[in-house]
Amino acid sequence: MEKYTDLVLVRNGQSLLPQPGASVTVLTSPAGLVATIYSDNGITEVANPLTTDGNGRFSFYAADGRYSLTVTYGTVTYSVLDFPLEFDPFASGAGGFVPASALASASGATLVGTSDGYGNVQTSLSARAINAKPSSSTSNYINQFLDQNGTGNGQLIGIDIEQALNQSGTIAAYQFGQTTELFTLSANNATWNGQLTSVYGSCNHFGSGNSTFLAGGGFEGFNDGAGTATQVIGVSGNAYNGGVAAGNPQQTPTNNGAALNLRGVAGHAINLSSGVVGSAVALYAYTPTNTGGGSITTAYGLFIGDQLVGATNYAIFTGHGLNNLGDVLQVTGQGALPAATNQNAFTAAGGGSGVNGTIYVGDGTGRSLNFSKRTGGVDSVLAQFFDSGSFRLAANVQISAPTKTHGYSTGAGGAVTQLTSKATGVTLNTSAGVITTNNAALAAGAEVSFNFTNSNFNSTAIMVHSVAAGTSTTGAYIISVDNMQGGVCSVCIRNMTAGSLSEAIIINFAVIQASAN
Repeated sequence: MEKYTDLVLVRNGQSLLPQPGASVTVLTSPAGLVATIYSDNGITEVANPLTTDGNGRFSFYAADGRYSLTVTYGTVTYSVLDFPLEFDPFASGAGGFVPASALASASGATLVGTSDGYGNVQTSLSARAINAKPSSSTSNYINQFLDQNGTGNGQLIGIDIEQALNQSGTIAAYQFGQTTELFTLSANNATWNGQLTSVYGSCNHFGSGNSTFLAGGGFEGFNDGAGTATQVIGVSGNAYNGGVAAGNPQQTPTNNGAALNLRGVAGHAINLSSGVVGSAVALYAYTPTNTGGGSITTAYGLFIGDQLVGATNYAIFTGHGLNNLGDVLQVTGQGALPAATNQNAFTAAGGGSGVNGTIYVGDGTGRSLNFSKRTGGVDSVLAQFFDSGSFRLAANVQISAPTKTHGYSTGAGGAVTQLTSKATGVTLNTSAGVITTNNAALAAGAEVSFNFTNSNFNSTAIMVHSVAAGTSTTGAYIISVDNMQGGVCSVCIRNMTAGSLSEAIIINFAVIQASAN
């Protein structure tokens, strides 16, 4: 007489949920007769079929033999076919261990580890599958659920492993529902050219019908309770070179090996068919879903932490192929990084009809955005945009359109009017602009000078100027600039006519910075 306990799960979207109130009929196998079942070890007979409890669970006792289950909920029916009920793993022994003798006699298991003195397994077993299919089949299975309706809507589960946790307080130790470990012995010196894979999943659709979703592996992380989870991760990948003692029996690695590549998560899209693949994506981030009434503070399609421990560090490194950004590209300056790793921060914004694109260079600390060329492995800067507002060019500027000009735009200029006389100084701190002189009389052949104060002037500055208006005679005046120094220059006006002139002369000017080296 042995005990059987199981759980009925149904699919709700992408989740598996317990099904309360499902009907479970226990049948003898292969005859398919309704079996006699008990609530205890062969004393109290119970009705068959059973009904799952509020947590979707059911259990019964039955005589040793082979059985099948038929599970029905609503309009869906599936079966658990032909499994053995041959021993009760928890009927005897200490501390909840499986009795080694019982397991060996029922399954052909071979004890690999040690015993606790009571004949119970403490370490590991090397065994064939306990729930083996009949000899007519070539594969082993555990709880193979089949959809008898032929609609494809029944739940299909190859193996179901569950573990309920009910500890209290703060639990520091790791909790695993299932662990699978593949390892080589420390003393092994073989060369492994094939893959070493601890868990392998393969989903194959050999039929001719269409398929909406095929996945070799699916993992989900749920925070279903009222507590706050620091991290909820569907799939977590870590790649270690070296580590602590591992394996069962335990191995002691030397931790001095080398790895050409460490990849926590790797994806590879492969088309081995003659058909057409519409889109091959190695790693894909879906649009976040937020439908439960809560909120998402910040949504990331891809988040990469600081990459600083290598001799050369790349947060993102790509090979050949276009890089297509569908929205704003923002690179934020990281002032806390070592000076050697500081890069020029910039933000490129814009897109859509009538929206201007903007590049913000640096943060006012002397950074620049450089445009360079590389020849023979040597970089040469062609142009630099500085966050101080200046632009430096190391190449020729050529205007190819006959209607385009080179100069200052609106906002760079200004205007000033001279007071009292043509000898009165003026001040205008702009790169270009207009000076209107006083209309005091200037005798024939006479000249007059005034000081022009401008913060853009220095010893290498050049003031380009011309008479724009305000004169009645062409060529009446010659205007010259001298004594250019820090913040000021002298402007000289000479009357070239034979008579006195009393005119307000309009002078256009522009400042160009020259260089002494």
